[in-house]
Amino acid sequence: MKKIFTMMIALVMGLFVLQSKASSFGPHALKSEHELIHYWHFNALPSGTLTTVESDFSTNGLSASITYPGTGDGYMDTRTHRAADPVSNMNLRKGQEQDKGAVLRVRNPANTRELLIAAPSTGFENLVVTFAATRSDNGGQQLRFEYTADAGTTWVTVGDDHDIPFIGEGDDVGQYVLISKDLSDIAAVNDNPGLHFRILSVGEGNDNPSGNQRFDNLSIEGIAATTVGLFTPQVNLPGLIVAPNPAKGPVSIITPEAGTIIRVYNMNGTLIYEDKAKGENMVIDTTNFKSGVYIIRGIIPSSPQPLSGKLIVR
Repeated sequence: MKKIFTMMIALVMGLFVLQSKASSFGPHALKSEHELIHYWHFNALPSGTLTTVESDFSTNGLSASITYPGTGDGYMDTRTHRAADPVSNMNLRKGQEQDKGAVLRVRNPANTRELLIAAPSTGFENLVVTFAATRSDNGGQQLRFEYTADAGTTWVTVGDDHDIPFIGEGDDVGQYVLISKDLSDIAAVNDNPGLHFRILSVGEGNDNPSGNQRFDNLSIEGIAATTVGLFTPQVNLPGLIVAPNPAKGPVSIITPEAGTIIRVYNMNGTLIYEDKAKGENMVIDTTNFKSGVYIIRGIIPSSPQPLSGKLIVR
């Protein structure tokens, strides 16, 4: 009797980790204030090798994309739904239907590549990233999730590596795991036009000459930021001084340290200016900038946390 009870508990616990293709499981970290920032359902991808996968939905005029940079023979393509090789029904958004569409297939060898997600969070904070994942029998058996708040200078791993289930066959086909990353306590990813994530295929199988990992219904959600536009210092460093603001022409920036890297992004997250301050001040000429709102990021040599704020150009 005790053995049967133990088996039942193990089975229940397993259901919280591994969901079948017919399951629907929402991210526990979401609050009512959360709204969808970016979403990929992967259902309208063209056939053949893919180099860039644009988001199927992005809010507020933002744009996001997925690439697979690196070396070796690995590449991205798509796999459409069929009964013997199904899509995931977890984390469906924007009216997407069950058991239809396609998944993003990320092919081996994957140990020399990274699945790179450019996803500006301009205007949002308390981010939650959610997606479904599976693999072929000879695909990488684990994945690692990381973020960079400074457009690739520094990468930070979020949580432990995740075991990725084999999609299965026969009566067991359709095994996916739902992964949800709550980034609410990570201030560096908030209101960040240069925000990137990456998914690394790790563990046994990632260096096989064939095989793949598969991804479906990738969403990035957040709450509208309450401090957008404020030059809010972090780790007790003084903030950037920017004047004039609004501007049209030369803009003076006083930085807390010599050697601070200043980056300017448009509201789509595109880097349009970068320079290093030789002293504690520098001048940016905005004469050729289009009128609008820009995000300034200050990368300080003595701190891993950037400073950020808005610049308005008339």
